[in-house]
Amino acid sequence: MSSEKKRTGGEAKEAAKEAKPLKWWPFAVGIVAVFAAAIALAIALNGLKTPAPEQEEDRPIEIYSEPKIRVAEKTRAPKEFVKGATLEKLTREAEVVALVRIGNWLGESDEDGYTRFAAEVKQVLKGEFKTEKIVLLQDGTSTLSVENYPIFTGGNDLLLFFKKAEEALQNNAGSVYHLIGGPQAVFYTTLLAKDSPRYAVTLDEGWLTRMPHDIPNIADIDEMWKTVFGALAVNDKLWNVLPVNTRMVYSYDLIKSAILSYID
Repeated sequence: MSSEKKRTGGEAKEAAKEAKPLKWWPFAVGIVAVFAAAIALAIALNGLKTPAPEQEEDRPIEIYSEPKIRVAEKTRAPKEFVKGATLEKLTREAEVVALVRIGNWLGESDEDGYTRFAAEVKQVLKGEFKTEKIVLLQDGTSTLSVENYPIFTGGNDLLLFFKKAEEALQNNAGSVYHLIGGPQAVFYTTLLAKDSPRYAVTLDEGWLTRMPHDIPNIADIDEMWKTVFGALAVNDKLWNVLPVNTRMVYSYDLIKSAILSYID
């Protein structure tokens, strides 16, 4: 009987030892560390799959004055429309053809039907500007925009076709210009890396038939359109939400060469 009690007492002691609280915190720390490492690895892998497009230079972060609304509820046909526009026709009708970087929104006039932007000249293909900084007049405003022609935003590099604005719309420097051709004469451009070629994108489906045959649409080669649209979205979030009915991506250098060949 006594031996049975001793045995029972020993078992009770063992049970008591087992019932003591475990030192759990080292295990918890280990589990947290494993999860943290897994999350870090997932982020790293995701970054490898979708690298952020590089810019052509170390551009400082700039905050631009932006238009009130970029796509109005009401739209109209463009004023500066060039019927049957081709690269040759646009080049011959324009006084200046240039790659510019859109700067600050300077206001709009419902009476005139234009939105004003500051712009920095990056490369002139035809003609000349008197100054490196110009003011451009985009057809459309926040209350009545042009169909398929969103109001610009700062930071975009655009290939555009210009003619000098009439005296009533000029500033003291004489550096105010209209854009001819409306939405059919705007090429949104971007680089994919610092030393990469420049690509040009248009929202006008008519270029599928109007573009010279020696300037191919490369949008569907390795889904190039996704890469280029992603690079454009770095400076213009509208490229994340624009409906893409027809994808068009062209080599800027080929377009540039064609334009230069049309200049007498």
